Amino acid sequence: MTKMVKKLDENHYLIYEKYRGFKLTGAGINIAQNIREKHSLFAEFLKMIGVEDDVAHLDAEGIEHHLHPQTIKRLEKLIPILKKIKPSFINEQVISANRETNATVYYGNGRSISIFK
Repeated sequence: MTKMVKKLDENHYLIYEKYRGFKLTGAGINIAQNIREKHSLFAEFLKMIGVEDDVAHLDAEGIEHHLHPQTIKRLEKLIPILKKIKPSFINEQVISANRETNATVYYGNGRSISIFK
């Protein structure tokens, strides 16, 4: 049995049976669902800003353990707002970037905003 499985068993997130494997407890299922929801949230946000699907999932795995709960709560509120404004809001944008001087975001309605100077 690996150290992590043993630790999860000791913390009652799973039940380990020698030679039979393990089964998640109710608490373990809740933790797993929370992890899945966070991963989906981060991947969805990354795809909204134009990151390719496979890269978005890889990056979501990398950041899901490093964000503060306050940041996660803000993203949970931001994404539905962006979807309500216009479902394809971010995908319709074209970003023209000049790393040395500025980056301008052009919206589908002809308006733009400079985000770096």
